[in-house]
Amino acid sequence: MRRIFCCVLVPIAGFVLVRPSASDAVPAFARREGVKCQMCHFRVPELNGDGRAYMLRGLREKPHGSVPESDMGMEMAKTGVAASPRSLGEALPLSLSDYATIMGHPGVQTTRHQRTKVNAGMVEGWIGGPLNRQWSAFVLPVFDIDAGTFEVEQAYGQWITDWSGRFGSVRFGQFLPLAILLHQGGPAMPLSAPLILSVSTAEDIWAPSTALHGIEMGAVDLEMGNAFVGVVQPQAEGGGTTGQTDFFVSTEYFIGEEGDAVSGLGYIGALPSSHGEPSVDYERIAVFADVYPPRMKGGVGFLWGRDKPEEGRSLDSSGGFILVEALPSQRWAAYGRYDYFTQEVLIGDDVTMNGPAAGISFWAHTQVRLTIEAQFLKTTGEARDRAGTAELLWAF
Repeated sequence: MRRIFCCVLVPIAGFVLVRPSASDAVPAFARREGVKCQMCHFRVPELNGDGRAYMLRGLREKPHGSVPESDMGMEMAKTGVAASPRSLGEALPLSLSDYATIMGHPGVQTTRHQRTKVNAGMVEGWIGGPLNRQWSAFVLPVFDIDAGTFEVEQAYGQWITDWSGRFGSVRFGQFLPLAILLHQGGPAMPLSAPLILSVSTAEDIWAPSTALHGIEMGAVDLEMGNAFVGVVQPQAEGGGTTGQTDFFVSTEYFIGEEGDAVSGLGYIGALPSSHGEPSVDYERIAVFADVYPPRMKGGVGFLWGRDKPEEGRSLDSSGGFILVEALPSQRWAAYGRYDYFTQEVLIGDDVTMNGPAAGISFWAHTQVRLTIEAQFLKTTGEARDRAGTAELLWAF
């Protein structure tokens, strides 16, 4: 951790502290709606209840004028109107300022018994919004500076049946299921993702964070919850799809008006045989819950999976996490998470990974965030890994 402070954090902190806080340097979604970023974020980039609803309706604000907003635990008036006069839900001229946000993630990582790595990180483009009252589109291109590679992580169109609090929705293209996207699958305050959203077995490349190609249809009631069904093909390693058609269902139930919610995901899929390996059928069931006490967020998640090779016995995997985030002041946040993941293997004892992660974040500006995280993971048969990460997140 001393290496992080000496080599990276000092110059980063200097840049952050002297950077001017221009009032117009806000991401596209806030620019387009003419509101503060806190309208949709517990703390950038973590979504609150309004942010979840904004994504469900195809990156659109609520269809009525003024609603309560929770800004760091304090109630304040929020007027959901655009930066230029128009009816809510109507599209604006297709300009970068209204439809595009650029985010960067440079940082440094140090791991026990390994050399410290300085990463230029990735540059992401969050491009999207309503094209008219029913159609919207979203694209997430990503450029990995260190690897020199470019890919599109998500690209989908969305159609909603009605501009109201209750409507049908259709998404098609390359996307993550909304149950995952709204629970740690998209931008989040912690630097690391829960193990259950990032670990896949040796026989199965699919994990909940894998992009899916297909169509997702559902019914949304912003007062009660939503339900979706998808017919998809998972993205294969190296690009393209596996060629196998999978199915999933997800549902979410809202509790109160602060964004508290419980959601679930069921997924049934298969990997075709290749390179002499048998085909594998697999199942996944996930449950998530989020609560938003004043100036805090709590979350839990659980995932169970079963891989069933055409030849051989079935292998189970399961795990979960507990997450707590707190906002002691307007510029500071702290979080802690505990992960647990276990999976059966053909030979030997089950492989188990578990351990805590904790971090602190400082915002010099709404779109400039410095985060330091420490993670301690123990894997069966190995010494506990101790890793420290520092990241500068910027957006405009």
